This record gives sequence, C-alpha cells and structure tokens, in this order.
Amino acid sequence: HYPIYGIKQIENARISIVPTDNAEDLYLGRYKKITLTADSAVSNKIRLDDFELTFHDVQINLYELFLNGKLILFEIGRLFPRATIQFETLEQLALKEMKGKGDVHLEGEGDRLRLRAQYQLPSPLGTVDGYAEVKLNFEPGKSIRPHVETVTVGPLKAREIFYRRILDETIILTPTAGWPLFTDIRTLNIFPRRLEINQSSKGSS
Repeated sequence: HYPIYGIKQIENARISIVPTDNAEDLYLGRYKKITLTADSAVSNKIRLDDFELTFHDVQINLYELFLNGKLILFEIGRLFPRATIQFETLEQLALKEMKGKGDVHLEGEGDRLRLRAQYQLPSPLGTVDGYAEVKLNFEPGKSIRPHVETVTVGPLKAREIFYRRILDETIILTPTAGWPLFTDIRTLNIFPRRLEINQSSKGSS
C-alpha cells in the first residue's frame, strides 16, 4: 500500500520548474524540482482540493515531452504532496457504493475519524446503523497507520480480531522494494469536516 497513485482530472493546472546549478542538466532533462499545482485533482477516486505535487531531483524524458507531449519521469528523488480532502467527497463515494440505500456521515477530531452510517436492508428487515472510530497514528516522513478502535453494527460491537488485520493497513512513506520513493508528508491535520496534508507546511516544499 503506497501513498501516491495516478493523478487525473486536474483542474486549472500550473507547472513551475526550478533548474539545477549545472547548465548542462537542462539538455539532459534534469531539474532541481518540478511543481504541479491545481485547484483540484483526483487520485484513487478521491478529489484533492488545493492540490500541489512537487518532484525533487527529477529527470524527465525530453524526447517524449517535445514529440508526444507526455511527461515521463526517469528519476525522482523525493515527492512532496499537498492537498485537502473534504469529507463530503468521501461520503459521496460511500453513498455510491451503497447504491443510494443508506446514509453516511464522517467527522474528525484531534487524531481520530468517526464514521456513522445507516443502511437500508431488504424489506421487511428495515435499516441497520453502523459506527466506527479510527485513530490515525502518524509519524512525519515515515508512515501513516490507521488503527480501528471500535466497530459497531446495530446493537453489536464487533470483536477486534475480526477487523483489525483487514482495516489496520500502514501507508509507508519511505522507499520500499515496490515504491522506491520518499514521500515527504510532514503534517497531517484532521478537522471536523476535512483532512489537510502538508497544508501547514506551505512555502517549504
């Protein structure tokens, strides 16, 4: 499980390029950093507002860029993402999966997310209520590890052994065999109706 996948549906994109101190690197497609900013973008079906993604110590394929208009990266030293995730967007995704047969509300406080849901069962069973509380254990520059503290379905509280291995999955920010990049997430702030990634680190990408 890795932190960055494909970026698409980019609104009002702007790109800035900072060259290295070596003039010859320009002809090789090497740059100190390339920054993509946008009003919004989509990654993993999630809309990211106030979006920014900076590639540090990067080399691009100039042939593909000039002839085919494709930005292909040969090398990346470090990624610095910045974005805001509105909880309303996540709720809409959940409602879509429920095919309009329920309701979902997500809220945040401190280092926790609380999810309340209601699902319409087939007649004549009525509806069932659900509740889950998740703590985000965040180590800046290292990992994000969600820990599901409680899950309740109807009047029953699920035992931890049934959901922990499925739901407690760590997002690794340091290079691994399958994701050889360092993803520089320094701040992760939870508000009642949004999650901010590196928004308090503006100007330091």
